[in-house]
Amino acid sequence: LESPGGWAHRVGINLARSQRRRRRAGRRAAERLSRHVADPGEVDPADRLAIREAVAALPERQRRALVLRYYADLPVPDVADAMGIPTGTVKTLTRAAIAALRAACLLDGDEAEMEPTDVT
Repeated sequence: LESPGGWAHRVGINLARSQRRRRRAGRRAAERLSRHVADPGEVDPADRLAIREAVAALPERQRRALVLRYYADLPVPDVADAMGIPTGTVKTLTRAAIAALRAACLLDGDEAEMEPTDVT
């Protein structure tokens, strides 16, 4: 090293720039996340209860896959390991659970009790 003082100065500048970039990237990520995530306090208590009941009504394996995948925020391979099933099965279970939740939210009580009729 011909100039240890210059080297130390350059290292200090690089570290300061890296830290500033990390903070700025963290702020941008937090802003993006806050735009996409609803505040749990904004959800109507009746809606919260309806969602909880709809999730509770799911079959146990679908419910477990859904909770591990989205509530515990685990990636598909980790959910598969935790449940002892292949990753494709995790995807199938979560897809079926989401479809069931969508159907439960789209139908109110009267429509859910109606049987399909044969229209000819």
